[in-house]
Amino acid sequence: MKDNYEVILEYLRHYKGSCRSEIVKSTGIPRTTVYDNLFRMLEKDIVEKEPQNNGKGRPLTIWRIK
Repeated sequence: MKDNYEVILEYLRHYKGSCRSEIVKSTGIPRTTVYDNLFRMLEKDIVEKEPQNNGKGRPLTIWRIK
């Protein structure tokens, strides 16, 4: 059985980047768990985050495998 870290990593590999809410919706992993795992990956230099501003509200952050 895969742990959440592996599931998120596999998801990002497959979709070439995604926002946190899409990862939560698609995997069923709780939001805070996704967030914690993404930051673990960021600290290990596995992923990068890219803010995307559509002109309204808070910018969307896209997470990608490096």
